[in-house]
Amino acid sequence: KGKVATTRVLYLTKMFVAFWFKNYQEAVDMAAKCDSLGVFAYADVVMHAFYKGLISFHLARGANDDREKHLEGGRKALLSFQVWVKEKHASTWNFEHKLYILEAEWHFSNGEQDEAEVKYAAAIETARKHRFVNEEGLAFDLCSDFHTAFGNVEKAKSHILEARACYEKWGALALVKRIDDKINV
Repeated sequence: KGKVATTRVLYLTKMFVAFWFKNYQEAVDMAAKCDSLGVFAYADVVMHAFYKGLISFHLARGANDDREKHLEGGRKALLSFQVWVKEKHASTWNFEHKLYILEAEWHFSNGEQDEAEVKYAAAIETARKHRFVNEEGLAFDLCSDFHTAFGNVEKAKSHILEARACYEKWGALALVKRIDDKINV
């Protein structure tokens, strides 16, 4: 069981890294490998649900035939976080911003621009308030993608620069480099 748990942590970590670097197919592959090993710890369940939801929403926006399947995967993650946050099964401090990120991605995936923008702002604010600089950066990063998709270049650039600042503060220099390469800083 110890080797399986260690392997699951490795796959979870690879899934996170792939998602942060926008290697979505690798993230999907790692999520599937995690699924095949089962669940071992509450933290694994939470992080797996969060990233699998984000991956699902991203895939739904690019899918034709599998759009509904991917939306359903994201919706399941969203519903889990709604229960964990609202019924106090989890610390609001730790999970509220994740819920807002998932809600923003749901609205983005469904073309609901105003609602998505409100949820991204809430995610950024609560991540900052609760001192999750990594996920504040993630919320800015995803919000930048959202603005890019809807042609709002100035807001997209502003948000990606905010993401960069968060990643730099967090010490994630490879993510800073990814952004620098993207915007040629």
